[in-house]
Amino acid sequence: LTGYDNAGRVELYLYDTPNGRLTCVSCNPSGTPASHNAYLTSQPSEIAPGARNAFLTRNLSEDGKRVFFETEEALGPQGENGQMNVYEWEQEGEGSCPSGRASGCVYVISTGQSTSGSYFGDASADGNDVFIFTRQALVGQDQDDNVDVYDARVGGGIAAQNPAPPTPCVGEACHGVPAPASVFGTP
Repeated sequence: LTGYDNAGRVELYLYDTPNGRLTCVSCNPSGTPASHNAYLTSQPSEIAPGARNAFLTRNLSEDGKRVFFETEEALGPQGENGQMNVYEWEQEGEGSCPSGRASGCVYVISTGQSTSGSYFGDASADGNDVFIFTRQALVGQDQDDNVDVYDARVGGGIAAQNPAPPTPCVGEACHGVPAPASVFGTP
């Protein structure tokens, strides 16, 4: 639909009615031909087999300036793990996408470093909260390999989920508490 070579893969497009402009939001910004399909949401069996799409997800922010999707294609320096990752497309001048980027900007929301896939769950109306499913521990409090849902929130998360590392010992404190002396009976 645009000049991008999608190599027969599924891509996602945004049509801006007032301007009459069609933008490929999931096309690789490097211009490299597509290697994987893009999805608004998929149904990974590891999350909730058969019941995941019992509701409609919000992939487009209410102002139309953000689109959320997932793909296995690496759309930037992050996301090269060969797994499904969650991405955000922002219109130029929106969020951290600078003006002058007519095709907008694509950012990975999941880390792109997990050994298993990360999947889009939903987003808030303004796009400031994006819910993703992943096995990767994204906060220090997560100590297992279970699938968890995370809220990738503009402005950060909850500090208590990332406890500070223990303070290293100094001097005599490194020796610990001495063991009590042995008590022997009278011979």
